[in-house]
Amino acid sequence: MADGNVAAALDFADAEASEAVANESTSVWMPQAQQECLLPKARVLTRAGTISVLEVCEGCELVPGRQGHEAEVRSARVHESCERRVVILHCQGEFDCWSLTVTMSHALIVLRPSCQQRKTFQPMLASEVQSGDHLRTRSSHATVTRAEHDMIDTKVVEIQLMDVRGSFFVGDNSSDTFVEACGALAPLHGSSVSILHFQRWDKFRQIFRESPMLAACREQLESGDWSMDLGELGDRNVGPAKLVVRADMAWRVIAALRLRGMQQGPLHLSDVVVADEF
Repeated sequence: MADGNVAAALDFADAEASEAVANESTSVWMPQAQQECLLPKARVLTRAGTISVLEVCEGCELVPGRQGHEAEVRSARVHESCERRVVILHCQGEFDCWSLTVTMSHALIVLRPSCQQRKTFQPMLASEVQSGDHLRTRSSHATVTRAEHDMIDTKVVEIQLMDVRGSFFVGDNSSDTFVEACGALAPLHGSSVSILHFQRWDKFRQIFRESPMLAACREQLESGDWSMDLGELGDRNVGPAKLVVRADMAWRVIAALRLRGMQQGPLHLSDVVVADEF
C-alpha cells in the first residue's frame, strides 16, 4: 500500500474502506505491491519432502494445512531484488527458538490468545502479528516472542495455490519447525480497501498491464471476468480508476464504488482502489 494520510472512512459493504492520499509518483507504491512473498532462504514442505522455495514450481504438491483444501501450486514467481518491507518473527517452538522472515503482507495462520472475539487460528497479515500470538505448526504451535519490522533489499518468491483458501508449511534454515502460511491472494477476515490518489498516472497503463508484481492479482481478476481497469465497466458512477483486489471481493467493492460515485462523484484516472493485502 502506498504511503499516505487517511482522509476519510467509507462503508464498502462487507469490506471496510478508507481513503488515502499519495503525494508521490506511482513508483513509491508499486515496489511494495503484491508483497505476499517468501524470502529465498525459506523452505517448504512438499509431499515428496522439504525443498527450497526457489525450487517450487507450477503443479508442485505442497503439504496442505487447512482441512478440506489442497495445496497444489498454481504459480511460483520470483520477483527481482528491490527494497521491501519485511517482518522478522522470533518464535519459541516446542524444542528451540528460531525466526522466520516474510514480506509484511504475507498471510500466516495465527491465533491471538488475548482476543476474546477470535478464538481460532485464522489468516493474518504478518504486519499484524504481535508478541504472544501463536503460529500454527504441523503438530502444535509456536509462540511469537518478538515481531521485528525492517526494510531490506531482496528478491522474493510469490506462491499462489490453485485453492486460494489453502495453506502450506514454511520454515527457514534456523530450525526444523515449519509454520502454516497462506499463498498469494488468500482471503482475509475483515479485509479493508483504500482509495489512493496519485499526482501522476502517466505510467499506469504500462504498470497495471505488464508489472510482474501484479501478475497474480491481474490473472485472478481476469479468471473471474473482472479487469484491473475499472473504466472497462463503462459505469459513469464508478469512473476509470484502477482496481487491485481479490476476485472474490471485486463485486462488493465495485458495488460500493458505484454507490459512492452517486453520492460523491466517480473516481478518476489518478485513483487506485487497493485491498490491504497488497
